[in-house]
Amino acid sequence: MNILNIEGTISTPAISVDEISFVLSGETRPENPKKFYEAVFSSLEQIHSKLTNEAISNYKFLFDFEYISTSSLVMIKKLLMELSKLQKDHPFISVEWRYYEMDEDMQMLGEELAEITGLNMDVLIRS
Repeated sequence: MNILNIEGTISTPAISVDEISFVLSGETRPENPKKFYEAVFSSLEQIHSKLTNEAISNYKFLFDFEYISTSSLVMIKKLLMELSKLQKDHPFISVEWRYYEMDEDMQMLGEELAEITGLNMDVLIRS
């Protein structure tokens, strides 16, 4: 069952949320990040409800960005903070941050965000 499915564009990421995974990929530089990410946070609330009601027992969050604007970064950090809270209550939640092997900036960003948010997040080279 799809909870949210948004096709990626030149300035917005592809988003796929279902009962198995929560995936954001591509570039994120929407004109109004706060408005764009409202649907993402709404989907997160639905997943949280399913986790709490034990309708889901294993869940994966995947961040696979090629570019993140500064204004989008605020929303991504907020999302990761929420995931950190969820992960404390549901330790079976896995989180991955993927980057291209040559993209040291995206690697460092993932590592810094994991540290800042206290999130148990794997920072991995995109295969």
